[in-house]
Amino acid sequence: MQIYKRIFVLTAAALFNANAQSTSFSSITSPSMPTVSSPEIGNGFYSPGSVLKPEYSKSTSQSSSSKTGQAKSENKNAESSNEKREMQKKILSALSAKDISLLKEQGFSSDINSMIFSLSSSDNSQETKVLLNKILAEIEKIKDESGKENGKKKAPEVSAASAKEEKLPEKAKARLLRFSVNGYDILRTCRKIYISEVQLDGTFLITGDRVYSSDGKNRTETFHILFKSSPSESGTLNYKAAANVTQDYLNENSFLYQLSKFESLPAMRVGNFVSMRTEEPNWKLELLIDLGEK
Repeated sequence: MQIYKRIFVLTAAALFNANAQSTSFSSITSPSMPTVSSPEIGNGFYSPGSVLKPEYSKSTSQSSSSKTGQAKSENKNAESSNEKREMQKKILSALSAKDISLLKEQGFSSDINSMIFSLSSSDNSQETKVLLNKILAEIEKIKDESGKENGKKKAPEVSAASAKEEKLPEKAKARLLRFSVNGYDILRTCRKIYISEVQLDGTFLITGDRVYSSDGKNRTETFHILFKSSPSESGTLNYKAAANVTQDYLNENSFLYQLSKFESLPAMRVGNFVSMRTEEPNWKLELLIDLGEK
């Protein structure tokens, strides 16, 4: 009997231990597998320290760049329109060779020559184009004053007797002998040419009015070229030339318009002759002037 009791106790103890172990194992959870995110198509590969940018950033950047380009284009068009308006203003008050020649006939020649000499000798370092614009502005003032005076200023009258006694040898007139670009004869289209007196430092101004055909219509333009003397170690007299042009209609294909875009052009004087040439492969200028001096 005791043997059966002992067997029962051992059996019960074994069952209790089995249940305890089963409960303990069921409470333990197994670790989950780690997950690794893989790169998606279109996002590129990730590298340490980099930040993947969403696709809309690229499109936004392109849109911003497009707007910037559009703004630049609009600004450029606005500047072009302003330039054309300024050109139209210049046309309305254009100073022609005919105007300057008329001032000379009215007795304003000395005013023009003294003004050119004064401005050219006041500052040798100033750019030729800047000096040209100053000279043209001063001639405009003389033209306005001559209109106000209504021709009151005239050359003093000289009696026939005194004129015969004081008559001096007539000075040879300065002439424009050649003026062409790429073989096109610009001189042939000129209707009036004015050449100022050569100043003590060698500086002089040449102005011309021309008529030419474009798109089946006759067009007019006036050019001003200032030759400013430049020191030279040789026996020749060197010049720095600059041009200005006014047109009845803006024509950027005009050779004179293109000439006015050069800031400075070299020229050389030998004796009475002043020559100017360009070495541009697609834009070849040839100009020759006889100053008529001995």
